[in-house]
Amino acid sequence: MKKEQNGMAVAGFILSMLSLPLFITGFLCMLGVILYPFLALVFGEAAGLIALFGIILSAIGNGRSYGDNVAGAGLSIAGLLIGTMVLTLVLSVTALWITTSVMGIQLLPALFAI
Repeated sequence: MKKEQNGMAVAGFILSMLSLPLFITGFLCMLGVILYPFLALVFGEAAGLIALFGIILSAIGNGRSYGDNVAGAGLSIAGLLIGTMVLTLVLSVTALWITTSVMGIQLLPALFAI
């Protein structure tokens, strides 16, 4: 008997995977390596929102995957892990950016100070 596909698990995994390159692009913008530093906010917040939607869809897909004839448990767990990792990174970098801005410290020299 063939298992039924779990669209929520697949969608959650895809959204979580899409948020990872967005975060990396935003982080590189923040460091001034590519594009403009103000785009870091755009890419970072987009990565956070997409990761949040990926987490929600993966959680719904994970709940559905415990049915009798539904596949997708692995994809939903992977989507949960990747989405949570990206969301944690986005929140951490945003907190770092806000803290250094309030204290008047330039972020790039502070990161690479020896």
